[in-house]
Formats: sequence, structure tokens, C-alpha cells
Amino acid sequence: MPERMRVEVGPDQEVIALVYHAAKPDLADITLILGHGAGADQTSGFMTKFATELAARGVNTITFNFLYAEQGRRVPDTKNKLEACFRAVVETTREKKPALARW
Repeated sequence: MPERMRVEVGPDQEVIALVYHAAKPDLADITLILGHGAGADQTSGFMTKFATELAARGVNTITFNFLYAEQGRRVPDTKNKLEACFRAVVETTREKKPALARW
């Protein structure tokens, strides 16, 4: 079961990232952050299977929804908003999970 991590993207805007901890963290010693595509969110079968399998192979994996998906909208946000969300996930990982953010 992945760990939930709250990510503040802006005032009154947040997403929940899911942290899949590596089964053998010393194996790869990396963390991969994955945003979803346009067709499905982070809870899709593909995303959960992919993240689970990477974690089983020693890769810490973090998935997240972009704001539009988190808010249940189908139309993607602008490029600037998408990038801001991704940066917020990276920065929150650095702050809340420093052991996973050794880059």
C-alpha cells in the first residue's frame, strides 16, 4: 500500500502524491516521480502496476495527479500550471522525504 503525501501546489490547491517505497532501497538508490498522462490518473491500473513493480525492483516511485485531474476536470491545465504542479511534488519530496531526494 503506497503512502499518501499531501502536496500544496498553490493557495487552496493541493494534490495527493502516492509514495511507493522500494522493497530493497539500497538496490537502485533512486526515486522516480511520475505524473499521469491525459487518459487516466495516478490510480489507473497501469500507473499503480508500474509504480508497484518499480518499487519491487528497488526504485522508490512517487505518482501524482495534476490539479485538473485531482479536481475531476477532463481538460488539462496550461503548461505553466502543469509544470508548477510537478515542481511542487519535487520540492515537497525534498522537504518531507529527504531520504528519497538525494539528487
